[in-house]
Amino acid sequence: MTGTGPARGRVATQIVLPAAAVLLAGLIATWIAVGLLRERERGRERVEVARRATDLAARIEQAFVVPLQAVYGLAAHLHAVDLDLDAAGFRRFAADAVTRQPSIYALEWAPVVTDAERAAVEARAQAEGQPRWEIKERAPGGGWQRAATRPWYVPLRFAEPPNDALGFDLVSLADRMAHVIRSRDAALTIATERLQLVEDPPGVWSVAVYDPVWRGGTAPAGRDARAAALAGFAIAVFRVRPVIEGALEDAHLDDLDVALIDASGSPGNRVLWESSAGAADRAAAASPPAGGEFHFLDRTWQVTVAHHDAGAPALAASRLALYGGLLISALAAALFVGFRVARRLERSAASARRLGQYQLLEPIGRGGMGVVYAARHVLLRRPTAVKLLAPDATDAASLERFTREVRLTSELTHPNVIAVYDYGHSPDGVFYYAMELLDGITLDELIRVDGPQPVARTVHLIRQLTSAIAEAHGRGLVHRDLKPANLMLVERGGDPDFLKVLDFGLVKRLEGAEIGDLDDDAAGDATDADADAARRPRAATGSDDGRPRRLTGAGVLFGTPGFSAPEAVLGEPTEAAADVYSIGAVWYDLLAGRPPFKGASARAVSYQQLTATVPAPSRWRPERGDHVDAVPAEIDALVLRCMDRKPGARPTAAALLDAIEALATPPWTRAQARLWWATHGAAVRSVAKLRLERPASDERASLDVDLHRRDAR
Repeated sequence: MTGTGPARGRVATQIVLPAAAVLLAGLIATWIAVGLLRERERGRERVEVARRATDLAARIEQAFVVPLQAVYGLAAHLHAVDLDLDAAGFRRFAADAVTRQPSIYALEWAPVVTDAERAAVEARAQAEGQPRWEIKERAPGGGWQRAATRPWYVPLRFAEPPNDALGFDLVSLADRMAHVIRSRDAALTIATERLQLVEDPPGVWSVAVYDPVWRGGTAPAGRDARAAALAGFAIAVFRVRPVIEGALEDAHLDDLDVALIDASGSPGNRVLWESSAGAADRAAAASPPAGGEFHFLDRTWQVTVAHHDAGAPALAASRLALYGGLLISALAAALFVGFRVARRLERSAASARRLGQYQLLEPIGRGGMGVVYAARHVLLRRPTAVKLLAPDATDAASLERFTREVRLTSELTHPNVIAVYDYGHSPDGVFYYAMELLDGITLDELIRVDGPQPVARTVHLIRQLTSAIAEAHGRGLVHRDLKPANLMLVERGGDPDFLKVLDFGLVKRLEGAEIGDLDDDAAGDATDADADAARRPRAATGSDDGRPRRLTGAGVLFGTPGFSAPEAVLGEPTEAAADVYSIGAVWYDLLAGRPPFKGASARAVSYQQLTATVPAPSRWRPERGDHVDAVPAEIDALVLRCMDRKPGARPTAAALLDAIEALATPPWTRAQARLWWATHGAAVRSVAKLRLERPASDERASLDVDLHRRDAR
């Protein structure tokens, strides 16, 4: 009996306690496994909800193009009739839009009327069949009363369908006055906060869009000048619910809570639509919330989404963890180790994709000289494009050209030229530079999708191009490869048709420079044989006397056939006049919907340039019947003058810019541009998307930066 105590102690020490420890470890491992597996299921659910939320947001954003088309169309119609519209004419135009789009509650026209004009406007309205029409405001006790005398009014002159608010002075109410002033002073189409129409049930909200209409077609600079030029507002009032429900008709929302929120709205006035009562609160309470964000005119709208069963336990995984016991403890440890290793590898990979202060995200393009990556500045979080010299283009001549490209491009400060932020070398000698990342379409893609462009739009685009090239020439630089594929449309400063000049890879100095080179993308429209010939290796010769190295041999074609000047085709020196020729060829392409010369090969095109007489761009205009504007003779003549085979007969870029400014063509307004993008933007962006989705190798994704080798020449 005396040994019973020590024996029990040994059993407890050698069996019970280890067993208990194993059991405890098993229980702990089981708990960990249950937690990890449950979180994994929740993660999958969050990814799926996020994917669906992105799809819903895209559908909803696209659906709101319809009411915008109506108000932009009304503004364009008002300009077309020189703001001289009667009730019958307004009804003929607006009734069709309202009938076809059930979401549109009303289309309205509210002109600016001074107090001196008030009596005449009221008399005209009464004479046109509105005997009780007058400029009025809300009475304190309800109903209407004649508006108090003010320096100016913005009354509802026409509405389709008509309502008893006709004549209501928008500036008589503080909130409406704020909408008018905000739209006028910023020269922007604006959207209001949500509105509750009297005839709608609770929870059905509407939004009004105010589009300023200017005398002369465009908003002048300066607040006072805009106030004087403002003719009135084209207004569309539309219900949000039918727009969204039409867009999501086949979206299967039975298991989701979806809401559209106006993030720009005042507190308590932000919910625009809910898939069911309380959906906005439930979606906002989800952790983390899923959804998407987009801009509707000057407002920021958010689509929030949550799953009905978010947070439900992963029962199958829990049973597996419970029944597995000790096996699950080992599996949990393996999963944890695997998770930690995966995270470390991911961090290592992210670190390897750093290039100095830039995080390389994905390759978005490849040219003859290098690869372009979408990137982000690590500290500033600024979207950036980073171009790297291609691994197979590391000879001294190519490096000299690449270095010269960034150095000369960085000297240009014109807003229509792509901006260069930074440049340098990696430790293994790869040269790079960082420039602004553009989200837009090239003129090549525009013409491919939409063909010949309205004359006013071509003038708007060529004016920007010529202004940029004139500044480059003023600094002694020539581009030498202007073509539609090197010109991109982006949105800047509220202008949807803002032009950016890309790829100064062929740029050279004018003053005494002997440097020239062949674009590796030259003869882009040529046959494979021509393209191979254009890319053959060329001997780079140098001298010991300090003279510049020549990067081009005689007889080599500069730039792109059909758009490069004839002197480039002949292998002769190219100066500023060559850029003017290319501007004319680009303008020709925009007007005709086709290049000035066509051929089965680059040589065939080049031969035509040297021998054939190019017809006026108006020659090809009748091939497209939906254009009602003809090319004026003065534009035909100006384009052909730019494309004269003799360089001395072409105008300078500065003289061309003066000639463009002197043209009598109507301006291309932002309202017209927005209407075009609302109508055709999806189609042309799909073509641009194919360009971005072309495979580009990722051979140089892992690079460090050697700050000591940064080129400071």
